[in-house]
Amino acid sequence: MEFYSHITKDEQGNITRKKLLENHLREVAAQMERSIVGMPIDGAADVAKAAYLMGISHDFGKFTTYFQRYLLHGSKDGSLHFHGFISAVFVGYVMQKFWHSDKPHETYMPLISYFFVLHHHGNLGSLEDDVLTKSLLKGGAYATDKRWSDKINIFKTQLDDIKLHVHDIEQCYRDLGVDISVNEFIANWEDILRKLDLQRYKLMNKESSDVRIRVLMLGLMMYSELIDNDKMDAAQVEISQRKVLPADIIDTYRMKKFKNPAKPLDEMRNSIYQSVMSSIENAPLSQHLFTLTAPTGSGKTLTGLSAALKLRARIEQRLGYSPRIIYSLPFTSIIDQNYDVIKEILSQMDDFNGNEGLYLVKHHHLSELSYTRQGEEEPLDKALMLIESWQAEIVVTTFIQLFYTLVGYRNKFLKKYHNIIGSIIVLDEIQNVGVEYWPLINKVMNIMASEMGCYIILMTATKPLIFEDGSSMELVKAPEQYFKKLDRVSLLPIPITMTVDEMADKFMDIYDGEHSYLVVMNTIKSSIQLYDLIKDRIDIPILYLSTNIIPKHRNQRIKEIKEHTDRHEPIVVISTQVVEAGVDIDMDVVMRDIGPVDSIIQVAGRCKRSSMDDDGKVYVYKLVDKKDEGKGETLLAKRIYGSIHCMLALKMLERGTISEHAFYDMINEYFNELTFSESQQISDDIWEAFEHLRFSKDESDIVTVSSFSLIDNRPNYADVFIEIDDEARDIWEAYSENVLAQNDEAKRREARLRFKGKLDAYIISVPDKLAMGLQPNMAVSKDKTFWRLPLEGLDLFYDIETGFKRSLDMEVWMA
Repeated sequence: MEFYSHITKDEQGNITRKKLLENHLREVAAQMERSIVGMPIDGAADVAKAAYLMGISHDFGKFTTYFQRYLLHGSKDGSLHFHGFISAVFVGYVMQKFWHSDKPHETYMPLISYFFVLHHHGNLGSLEDDVLTKSLLKGGAYATDKRWSDKINIFKTQLDDIKLHVHDIEQCYRDLGVDISVNEFIANWEDILRKLDLQRYKLMNKESSDVRIRVLMLGLMMYSELIDNDKMDAAQVEISQRKVLPADIIDTYRMKKFKNPAKPLDEMRNSIYQSVMSSIENAPLSQHLFTLTAPTGSGKTLTGLSAALKLRARIEQRLGYSPRIIYSLPFTSIIDQNYDVIKEILSQMDDFNGNEGLYLVKHHHLSELSYTRQGEEEPLDKALMLIESWQAEIVVTTFIQLFYTLVGYRNKFLKKYHNIIGSIIVLDEIQNVGVEYWPLINKVMNIMASEMGCYIILMTATKPLIFEDGSSMELVKAPEQYFKKLDRVSLLPIPITMTVDEMADKFMDIYDGEHSYLVVMNTIKSSIQLYDLIKDRIDIPILYLSTNIIPKHRNQRIKEIKEHTDRHEPIVVISTQVVEAGVDIDMDVVMRDIGPVDSIIQVAGRCKRSSMDDDGKVYVYKLVDKKDEGKGETLLAKRIYGSIHCMLALKMLERGTISEHAFYDMINEYFNELTFSESQQISDDIWEAFEHLRFSKDESDIVTVSSFSLIDNRPNYADVFIEIDDEARDIWEAYSENVLAQNDEAKRREARLRFKGKLDAYIISVPDKLAMGLQPNMAVSKDKTFWRLPLEGLDLFYDIETGFKRSLDMEVWMA
């Protein structure tokens, strides 16, 4: 009998391609083995052999008649076509029989192979829940447990079916290089599970933390290799070929772009650049953790990337492998900026234009799907797979994509984990990760460096206390000297509290119509109020910026602001915190509602950033809500950031005017106090779950890896497609025709991918009750994933300047 792993059907439902199961197992296993052999991990050659065994075993359950009938004819017999559990038990058997190692963490290969194969078509669960215990095995006691009873009954029925194909299966595995006895597996399944439970108990209760972590990292690497290669093989996607990156390409670019330093700031940028290049060329390759601390506007993007390229060249020459470069940032808006710069740099190479995808990918939820190699644009479904698994030399991405992979449980994130191993990770503006997660990030980065051969460059103007003292090497020699040379701006704290109305009056006192002004508010509500209060009182252009307007307009306005400031034209920008980190705009005067000290410093970095000495002013206000008057005033900022951040900011701003050269010491003092004041228990709890392979559980009150969240979960928010113009209407009509009305699943999936980037440019998140409130007005139609506000209802619910119209009695609208 022939066994198949995957099929392809045409529009009429006819089978056009069948993939032999033996070939699928061979190809997945071989690619896993090839990939791991070249990794900079301890015992790579031996681990690669284990990966091969996992690869040839992961779909054993597809040998059942039940799966073959389901695959070829679509017929189901309950859950008998499921193949996860039987394949997991089988890989446990294969590892117990054929895998041997003296290394403590590698002896657990049967257990981790079982656990990760069990979840290779879904998200990771919890090891303590996913291994049948000795007590339930004894005397068939599992029959009293509904979950395990159903699972074992299906498994036993599948084993009876497997008996019908013993000869064919054993011949298949002989062809794959392994001489197995299917009857031995069937006869001893209880003993296999008993040994797995014994390993589970020993790992969780008897081993050291170091051993558990090494077992975990080994398992995640093999799981990632498995699920990525499994998907690639099933979809017939060819693994990308690696490319060469010249180590001096940024040197060349800088020589062409910045030939003659025209300003003192250019000289400082060159000095920092040379300092970093000297440090990275002379750093011992045993040093894996680096920091790059330099003021805003000092060219950290080019400097950090050049350091990564030179480090990569040294690793290639000395260690014999080519690390990918992962450039990770907090916000999508600055990712697009930095991606464009990197693309311009790489465009100097003749080979880049026809192979852009092999050199550079941009990966975040708003990025368009495009992947070019050998002069051909990949189909969207294949482009998505290549981008999501980071098949490129340089990846520009978000903290979400990076950290939800490194501390992850979801299949779609973890499939790229193996391509991070051995990489150079550049973390830009890492202080945007909440302080409660700093110990967790520290542990993860250290373990990726020590166990997985990664090199980390932490790049910031406000050096957070993430790496422990002495563990990292600073690439900028005496960075404080550069901060202390600067006197571009001064912080001017305003000692009294005021309402938004009073702040508008204060703005008009400062305003002269000849400069550029940036006002940063903590909430969408207060930002819209301020915008409305001053827009008719000034005679220069005014722009509004927040997540309340569609992404398309946000990006357009950021470009428009930059054009104004580059031409030194007066403009007023009213914004929320979306401009804080990395957005390349340069204003004369900045006003900000109080917030965390690092956020204030970040906003100050948007003021006079292209100068060395100037008179930039950053006014810091303390806003309160009108309805708090006479009832004990509460800072609006406390509702967003909490008491600790605001208390520390108030304490430091009591000193009065603060010049830029004092920022370096101020931010160090702030981070020191913050780490003592802010609870970091959640980091310890998630690390404990991570170490014990407790990735996710049904019980919501138990901390698991899935508890890790870099963004505030806003379950009461809904996505709304804003039909802002005729172009948006055309996109919606095409989406409706090609996706919503499409019955063919494959065509619908491809069309959804094709429209994703176009749709996302018009989607914002609003509170559920606002989206729901539109229904009586017949202003929205509901897709499965978002609402739609059509063009004819636009004026009722959306303001072209400030975005979605929200009730003024809502307490706080987050930025």
